[in-house]
Amino acid sequence: GEANSAIIEVYQSQIVNEEMASLSTNFDSKEIAGSRQHRVLLLLPALLDAACSDSAMARMLVIDWLSGFVHKMDAEAAFFLVSFLLKDPDPAISSAAKRAS
Repeated sequence: GEANSAIIEVYQSQIVNEEMASLSTNFDSKEIAGSRQHRVLLLLPALLDAACSDSAMARMLVIDWLSGFVHKMDAEAAFFLVSFLLKDPDPAISSAAKRAS
């Protein structure tokens, strides 16, 4: 929903601001990419827990995070979680996962 989108937007803008600060201090682009993956790594346990939840809403919100934010930061992690959700028994969730893949 709207609240989830707002949280994703705040998280994304924080990452962008930190990356801009890193660029101004001459960080290597590989360091920045590694930093992105590290930030996503911190989110993965919660995303995996939500993807395995009995709550359809939680699983749907995971797709929002994967398609909107995680994909930009760590495409490989997003791919594996979306692949898992493609097999969701709820047709709405599997369809949303298909659109996100």
